[in-house]
Amino acid sequence: MVDLALLDNIRHGAAVITTDGKEVGELYAIVLDPRDNEVTAIAVNAGPHFPAPGFGAPDLIWVPIDQMADAQEDRVILTCTKKKLKQLPSYVERSFVFTPRQARPAGHEQREDLGRLVGNGCGPHA
Repeated sequence: MVDLALLDNIRHGAAVITTDGKEVGELYAIVLDPRDNEVTAIAVNAGPHFPAPGFGAPDLIWVPIDQMADAQEDRVILTCTKKKLKQLPSYVERSFVFTPRQARPAGHEQREDLGRLVGNGCGPHA
């Protein structure tokens, strides 16, 4: 389990580096489980980082939070190699909205400290 205090250090666009020393992309988002607001993963943009219109989309990879070894403002260190990273599922953005008749689970308030990095309900897509 990753020390969640590490999440205070990371920033959108931070370089993502594997254990074999390869820079594999940039931090795209922090992923929360919408049921309990627990951090479950990070999303890595493995490129292209600014695709031209009509020339594809970024390769977004869903990385389980337990694959994060360390984090600083300018970089995130993973516990996997570049080869293992490429085997992880794609990241797909999803949003969940509570209807007025649904009660929000206790402690389900949006974590303002994570700002726009948070991707509620995002997950892997095989």
